[in-house]
Amino acid sequence: MNNWQTTSLGELLSRSTETAEIQPDESYKEITVKLWGKGVVLRGVVSGSQLNGSRRFVARRGQLILSRIDARNGAIGMVPDSLDGSVVSTDFPLFALERNRIQPSYFEWLTKTKPFVELCQKASEGTTNRVRLQEDRFLNLQIPLPPLPEQRRIVARIEELAAKIKEARSLREQQQTEVQQLLLAVFWKISRTAPRMPMSEIAPLIRRPVEVDIEASYPELGIRSFGNGAFHKPALGGSDVGSKRIYRIEPGDWSLATFLLGKGRSLSRDRKTRAGLAHIDSLRAFRNSREPLPGFFASIFLPTRDLN
Repeated sequence: MNNWQTTSLGELLSRSTETAEIQPDESYKEITVKLWGKGVVLRGVVSGSQLNGSRRFVARRGQLILSRIDARNGAIGMVPDSLDGSVVSTDFPLFALERNRIQPSYFEWLTKTKPFVELCQKASEGTTNRVRLQEDRFLNLQIPLPPLPEQRRIVARIEELAAKIKEARSLREQQQTEVQQLLLAVFWKISRTAPRMPMSEIAPLIRRPVEVDIEASYPELGIRSFGNGAFHKPALGGSDVGSKRIYRIEPGDWSLATFLLGKGRSLSRDRKTRAGLAHIDSLRAFRNSREPLPGFFASIFLPTRDLN
């Protein structure tokens, strides 16, 4: 490490300002960045008329993209080939890398590390719901930079280990799925003769509308398929919410996705979910009135086999 240099991000990154010329009758891919280094993904495809004349920038493959709102929560990544030409709002700044000094794959792994996320936290400031990464502070951050050959060696080693970890996780998930399916089959067998009650009596629908502030940010809740629980999506900026209706969810609510319900995107109870988390209109929140056992209640809505 004697030949490593300490370098500011401003020496390695240059801001991309390619502006999209939005046409009302054309379609555009929008990007979002997952938390904790989980990747850059498609948020959705929208028509130009839905963007309401707001400014958008063009993302190019291999660029660094981050969320001003959630960079402090690891929402940083590289634009993949599949999302080349997508558009982003001003809440997602884009940067080109100085490739003669830093390998994109090395920098991508670096952004996933705890020390790098902590640097982004130091570069963020603001009050509750308005914390934003300050670009000038971000570009002044200092990182240790090895020579290019050393970067390639580090990446090769990391990717070798990552492949082994992925294989081990896949085997464990397969075992867990088989056990879960067996338990669900037994559950349905022993509960077949149990009395039935309407959902409206057990867990009535709850709606808590949120009035959107264009300057605020709104953490969003999602539900995984096949009973794999709830998760926190990257926060939406008020300007990104647009005309969507969003609602507040509280700890102890049951959440149900109105799409892909047959895929097991069903009731998931999360007592750790913080109050004020938002969900879009394709999600429904229910509140128990009779307080049945959580595991029993959730099992009713889970598929007994993989429906793919």
